[in-house]
Amino acid sequence: MAREFFHRRELKYLVPLATCEALAASLLSRMKPDTFGRDGRYAIMSLYFDSPDNAIYWETANRLPIRRKLRLRIYEKAERGGTAFFEIKQKVNNWVHKRRTMLTLEDGYRFMERWADPAQAPVASSNEQVAREIWHFQRTYRLRPKVIIRYERLALEGVDDPELRITFDRGLMCRTGSLRLERDEPERPFVHPDYAIMEVKAGRSVPVWLSRLLAEFGCRRSAVSKYMSGVNAACPVGLVRSHKIFVPDGGVNSHGLHS
Repeated sequence: MAREFFHRRELKYLVPLATCEALAASLLSRMKPDTFGRDGRYAIMSLYFDSPDNAIYWETANRLPIRRKLRLRIYEKAERGGTAFFEIKQKVNNWVHKRRTMLTLEDGYRFMERWADPAQAPVASSNEQVAREIWHFQRTYRLRPKVIIRYERLALEGVDDPELRITFDRGLMCRTGSLRLERDEPERPFVHPDYAIMEVKAGRSVPVWLSRLLAEFGCRRSAVSKYMSGVNAACPVGLVRSHKIFVPDGGVNSHGLHS
């Protein structure tokens, strides 16, 4: 049974790919590749939701201390009969609480259809409590599909501390043309291809040895949001760009993010 509840610290970094490769090699003395995927490598695709007035986007842009996102996520190949997860990701300062329920991608779409027509038959999922929370979240914000985010991940987990995880996400792409995960549609990059987003995820404080190693490699924390960056790249009209992340005229700033 896939894990459904997560509670951990999450710290983000924007790191050149060359640094990622060297850092990942150094980490293997204390960490190992995730058992999922091939040598810890796998693809992730997520459909994110927002309100008609982009309330979720603005909560992120304004860095509210408590904020939530809703996404429908698949791993590896997207097939309508394959496994998907509806997830609520809630951030409280640097702590992340994630709740998810497992269902097929087809049932995920049916779940969304019930938002417009509650008279439709209920959709079964692995955790009805989480499904009810998603329902309430959607009704409160009037959530609807906004953008699809896709990337390739390398995931490492601690040998002695399985709650410690480090992920390297590269090839970050976004699209709004078709918001069906299984469809092959044109995409746009929203992070420079020479950079990756690295996330350190810990059940408690980050180990001293890891903090020292990150300092040795010159890794500096960055308040980068995949969702907000993807929205700005895929559908920028009407949304204000953050001067901390984006630069004008389609350039790339020192953090490697496209405007």
